[in-house]
Amino acid sequence: MPNIAIPAPEGSIFGLKFHQVAIYHNKPELAVDAWMDMGFDNWSEDTALLVGAEFGDPSVKEGHMFFNYDILPMELEYVHYSTGRRHNRDPRDGSEPFISHMSTYVEDLEHELARIQADVGMEPYHRFTTQDHSNPVVVERKMRFKEAIFNTRSFLGYDIKLIQRVPLNYVDHRDH
Repeated sequence: MPNIAIPAPEGSIFGLKFHQVAIYHNKPELAVDAWMDMGFDNWSEDTALLVGAEFGDPSVKEGHMFFNYDILPMELEYVHYSTGRRHNRDPRDGSEPFISHMSTYVEDLEHELARIQADVGMEPYHRFTTQDHSNPVVVERKMRFKEAIFNTRSFLGYDIKLIQRVPLNYVDHRDH
């Protein structure tokens, strides 16, 4: 049977539908400036600490992020880690941007992690809870995010991240 192009299925990867594409960039401000020069000027900015574990080791890094909801049919994020381990998912030096991950919000992160482990045998390499957000909307809503990233780059070209909104007073006992 010949290979014939068919419409992409309206499904998902691992039962997840993604809302965000994140691009790693050493200087995300340059990317944002380029988009603004093209008329896309509705950007949100945030800096947060990511506290948790990476490859089983304690990890604290600062993420600097820019978000736009007008360019793609999903959220576009530019991210740069300015402290702690830099983005280690790409062998390049980071001077050229690359797709870091695709993200989706989940209601119960632990449930989704157990489901993915049971379904496909994968565990995340990076788990963290965000702290000290600079974005006034996040601060005003008194929320943080509990997140997990799977190493899917070898077969997708990018990682997959699951995000759960948690209240400001949430404590992840794995971090202690």
